[in-house]
Amino acid sequence: QDQWGISAQADAELPFGTLTYIGSYRDWFSWQAGDDDFTSNDIIRTERSPAAVDLVTQELRLQGEWEWVNWLFGAYYAHEEIDTHGRLGLGTQYENYANLIIGGLSGGALTVPTLTGVPNGQNFNFPNRTIGDNRFAQDTDAWALFTHNIFEIGQFVGLEDRLHLTMGLRYNWERKKGMYVRGNPNNPGCDGLVNQTRGGGGLNLTGPLTNTAVGVICFPFVSTAVPSFDQTFQDDQFSGTVALSFDVTDEVMAYVSYSRGFKAGGFNLDSTAAIRNNPGAGTIPANPANDSAPGNFLQEGDASFEAETVDAFELGFKGNVTGFDYSIDDFQLLEFTGVSFVTDNVKAVKVRGIEAEIIATPPIEGLTLSSSVVYSDAYYERKGCSYNAA
Repeated sequence: QDQWGISAQADAELPFGTLTYIGSYRDWFSWQAGDDDFTSNDIIRTERSPAAVDLVTQELRLQGEWEWVNWLFGAYYAHEEIDTHGRLGLGTQYENYANLIIGGLSGGALTVPTLTGVPNGQNFNFPNRTIGDNRFAQDTDAWALFTHNIFEIGQFVGLEDRLHLTMGLRYNWERKKGMYVRGNPNNPGCDGLVNQTRGGGGLNLTGPLTNTAVGVICFPFVSTAVPSFDQTFQDDQFSGTVALSFDVTDEVMAYVSYSRGFKAGGFNLDSTAAIRNNPGAGTIPANPANDSAPGNFLQEGDASFEAETVDAFELGFKGNVTGFDYSIDDFQLLEFTGVSFVTDNVKAVKVRGIEAEIIATPPIEGLTLSSSVVYSDAYYERKGCSYNAA
């Protein structure tokens, strides 16, 4: 792994404020390899695979004071390029492993050769090693305009330097281009399964075994059946905050606030991403004309996930007791599918709770005691089911 970067900041004092520029460049590169089945058996392993990330950021802001207002205005731009190869190979014992799974689920009635029409021992790694050299890439352009202002309104009600109104607003724009290019691996078993179902082999691949059979024989990372994708995701959102705070003492501040947050959407850079959003995906139709039908394993799907937004309300004493209420739309949930980690959207999430913190300074120099407790009640609905956790 190799990474380096450079950053610079320049400040200019103007008659009406301070102009600040911050720029940075980051470069990250690595080679990855590993035993992906985590056993002593030779089933699946990642060959030496490169990955690179380049990131450029630019920020310009102007800030100053005018009577009872501390103001700030700025602009931000970022460009990121991700380019990675996933070279995953099947081991010498993969066919035995696949036979155990399919045979176990079918009560011994089916094996890999009966589904593919390819002789045992020749479905994978024949005549050469089965390796999928998959390329994933994503280019991101993002820019934002923002302002953040603190109004010292206490002077108008006899609470000078103690009552503050904070208001901030940000406009975010982002575009991402995601791409996956299949490496066309040597996989006789997957080719045979497709030919058996749609090439005149007479195999009617339906029922509960469909997804398992297709997933094991046409393992997505080394499959000749999974489609490539080249998609663009674009979004723009407003975010911001408004807060009223009152300095009770020099150490305690009471406040109430509302803020709206934004996390950009994007793509799952994964070979299963192009099919994972199709309900019932896993069937191979006998008629090629049905390739676009819902549930078709060969159908190109949507590899993207939506932006996440949150509306947050807070009320309490900073550093003492705070109550919070968060409403999250299109929550980005990272989940493990059995073969990879992917990000999916949960339509709505609700989080409520209270947080308490106590800090004590006993009469011992350099010693500070702190404790905190949080009660959180979180709830979301997904795919017809409700989940609740406290």
